[in-house]
Amino acid sequence: MDNRSTENEDNKAKDIHIKDNSKIFVIGIIKMINPYEGLLTVSSEFNNIVEPYDVYISGWRNLNGAIDNDKVSVEIIGPFTKRYKQIIKSNETQILDIKGKVHKYLKSKTLLYEGKVYKIYREDNKRYIIGYLRPISYLYKNFNEKKLRNNKLLNRTEILIRNSLNSNNKRKYRQDLIETKSCITYTTRQVVFVPLLKVYPLIKIHLRSSAIKKLLAPFTSNMNNTKKIPIPLNILYTCNILQGTSTSRYIKGILKGIYGSIENIGTQMNFLMDDYNVSDHLNSSDTCDDEIKDVNPEYDKYRKYFDPNKYRVFTIDPSTARDLDDAIHIEWNESEQIYELGVHIADVLYYLKDKNDLINIVKKYCTSIYLPHINFPMLPGFLSSNLCSLLPSVNRRTLSIIFKLDKLGNLLEDVKYYHGTICSLCKFSYEQVDEILLRIYYLKSKFSKRDMNNLFSIIRNDASINNILKDVNLPQRYWKKLLLDIFNLQKLTNILRNNRRNNMAIKFSQMRINYYITNDNKKEDDDQDIECKSITFNDNDYGELQEYKTTEFHVHLLVHDVKNIQKSLDSSKLKHMSVENKYSISHSIIEELMIKANQLTAEYLINNLDSKVVLRCHAEIEKSKLSKLIKYLRGNGMDNIFGDSNDRKALFEGLCKVEKVYGYVIYNAISELLRDIFKRAKYISLDLSSNSTLDEAHHYALNVPFYTHFTSPIRRVADIIVHQLIYYSMHNSQNKLDKDNLSSNSNSTKKGKSKDSKIKDEFEVLFTQDDISEICNNANKKSKASKDLQREAEKMLFSYILKKQRMDYPNMSCVICTKNFGYIKVVLMSPTEQHNLCMVTDSDSKYFNSFKFSNNNSINLPLSYKYHKLSNQFEVTWKYSDEMVDKLITDMNSSTCKYKSAIQQYFDLIQSISSRNKFYHLPKCNTDKRTLIQIVNIWTFLPVYIVPINSIPTKYVLIPIHPLEYAYYKQISIYN
Repeated sequence: MDNRSTENEDNKAKDIHIKDNSKIFVIGIIKMINPYEGLLTVSSEFNNIVEPYDVYISGWRNLNGAIDNDKVSVEIIGPFTKRYKQIIKSNETQILDIKGKVHKYLKSKTLLYEGKVYKIYREDNKRYIIGYLRPISYLYKNFNEKKLRNNKLLNRTEILIRNSLNSNNKRKYRQDLIETKSCITYTTRQVVFVPLLKVYPLIKIHLRSSAIKKLLAPFTSNMNNTKKIPIPLNILYTCNILQGTSTSRYIKGILKGIYGSIENIGTQMNFLMDDYNVSDHLNSSDTCDDEIKDVNPEYDKYRKYFDPNKYRVFTIDPSTARDLDDAIHIEWNESEQIYELGVHIADVLYYLKDKNDLINIVKKYCTSIYLPHINFPMLPGFLSSNLCSLLPSVNRRTLSIIFKLDKLGNLLEDVKYYHGTICSLCKFSYEQVDEILLRIYYLKSKFSKRDMNNLFSIIRNDASINNILKDVNLPQRYWKKLLLDIFNLQKLTNILRNNRRNNMAIKFSQMRINYYITNDNKKEDDDQDIECKSITFNDNDYGELQEYKTTEFHVHLLVHDVKNIQKSLDSSKLKHMSVENKYSISHSIIEELMIKANQLTAEYLINNLDSKVVLRCHAEIEKSKLSKLIKYLRGNGMDNIFGDSNDRKALFEGLCKVEKVYGYVIYNAISELLRDIFKRAKYISLDLSSNSTLDEAHHYALNVPFYTHFTSPIRRVADIIVHQLIYYSMHNSQNKLDKDNLSSNSNSTKKGKSKDSKIKDEFEVLFTQDDISEICNNANKKSKASKDLQREAEKMLFSYILKKQRMDYPNMSCVICTKNFGYIKVVLMSPTEQHNLCMVTDSDSKYFNSFKFSNNNSINLPLSYKYHKLSNQFEVTWKYSDEMVDKLITDMNSSTCKYKSAIQQYFDLIQSISSRNKFYHLPKCNTDKRTLIQIVNIWTFLPVYIVPINSIPTKYVLIPIHPLEYAYYKQISIYN
């Protein structure tokens, strides 16, 4: 029997429970716990059932060659309880007790059966597996060690079952590959392929084919007619599983490619792209010609032209952005107290007409990918950065939504959509808008008695604002009105934001690594890497702006593309780096406008269409996970934050209290914990012509019944489909209007068609109803892969940079959680400012699980620590000497410190800081043993050094700072 059937066989397999006499078969996607154990969740997606359940598959015979993420048909071979009885020769009470503990780790509610893989269905998009080559002896050694370990664990039944059935077990990097030798010799007959991820089994590779020998040519060129090949241990390869039968415990494969050394950052980036199945984006710019003919330029005269003299349209984007897909205008009617808002979105659909190659591109890619060092656009560059981009001072085609709001943010009338043409006046960066608003509020407070008209005459002549307006090449005749527009935008979006808060919309903070990337070879002095700014704002509840200073440690990466990133990083001076909160008031303005436009568009589609529509839904958080998190937080000092219930109100109010009581750092950390247990938002195709319930379209985080994506068609295919749906609705509405006019006015046939009618005659369906469902599923996969890849790339690049840097300054770390969640989460802060949070991370990274507290022997620290599970505390023991105390006193006396230098008073100082800012780790001195003992509670701050270590891939550890080092004192005093 062929293990991996053809597609024809796949199509013949019906997605229901298959019954063959007394045998029962189910179909699903297998998720491996380790190479020899997996879980198949039987759901309604492939089977005719109501309640999902899990099937446990164990052993190479039962797996029959299946690997992680295979679609398989599984034969039910018995109830799962049988497994307990085979291992636990005890009473039923013990079996049920262990069974209950096991179920806590499963995705579905119940684990009923054991199964055996009957058939594996081939997938065209099957990913290659990434890993290393090792001698064949590694395979047999690994198997024998595993067998011995299993025999020793048979008496620890509960631990064995719990570990083997833990579906929350993250896919981890194989740690046992780091060897002391730089290379090893292989016989030319066969080797073993060791996948980088533990969920994949070891794979036998035969080295007889000429193609494989070509791959190994770089290592065999200097061979002296021997049958042994010396190959470095750190070379990454890609392997494909061979089709056919699997009659042994070893899966067979074939080498398909070589990446290079894992120590090379380009290699790491390339295999990440392949592993997340987005490597086709590497060639996104080469898929189409750079020339495209206009669909029909004569129809531009039928579009609504937004005259810049009446509609002051402009964009706000990152300073380096080139794909500008949204522009805005605002008009405030003082007499009627009405805001008119226009959100103008690039009309990408216009350029896709009669362009099958472009349509296939957006279907394939679905989304743009943004990495720290490079971006991969969904559309070819001549579209994303030129024809579709709403660049200033050039006419661009848009699909524009116009709506009116009162002074409370309520919608006054139906929204209107236009096929438009705009000429953007200028492109602002977020930083420029922040600085403009800072100056406006400063001058507003200084000249508070002036009316608005006179005030903006003064603001117009402000030197700082003038420099910005000159930089963006804005004509002077627009200066005053555009500044007033920005001020009105801030007021209105603050109202919209407060309305969403009143609706209990949940918003998490977003702390991201910020790399400053330049494309020139200018060498800067070390001092230039540090820049102090005072232009980041935070809104309070009254719509005013609060200023706080940030110190940014820049990392200048001289990169052009993924191929030469290794050379660029090696040649650049990387002294400092930073991670900052990019979210400011200007980000908030754009975010609120886009959310409002997306929400209004979703409501428009629901009310005006009776076909399939694309919506963005977000499922409710699992209350069991939320209860577990709240219980954990309460157990670690946050008693009065979250209420007794685990509903939306308790969650929303709890987040507000966290920020007020514990500060922005803890708020960011809890945001990360909540983000971990929140479900991902996804696209759905909802058929309004059927009896589909609208409840599934609810967006939990925003707390709105309908939501979609309309505002970013350059980087998301879902937005393009929504544009087509709006086209279709406008087309039908105009046809109905034309028919009504014909019936009411016999002379109407003599009149020419309206502008909109002329355009809608050109309506063409580019995405069919079947396409919409397929694209939604693909977009969900690509979106998830893109976000996961971005996180991995950030951590990888961060690790690589740390390895190159001289880490001679301390950082502040916050230990977050341990026993309840099974890992340590760390908030890393900059050494100078609590608001400039560096990173919130943990050990969940697929490859680059850095940030670990370590007592590495190679570092030779006089440190030992214990973790007390019951109290959730770390006990850190330090050795000290009189010389260390004398040195600390000398350092404090020689510094500009205002505190006294006596060591006891220094400890008193730490104690006073602890009482105010939760530094619960006052050292206790044992003069007999010459030791200092720190008790570090969870959710407290701890000064640390970051120490990169030589590992594959790059990792680094957090080393707590000795309490008698001046850096320790300096760190916590700066924090306070």
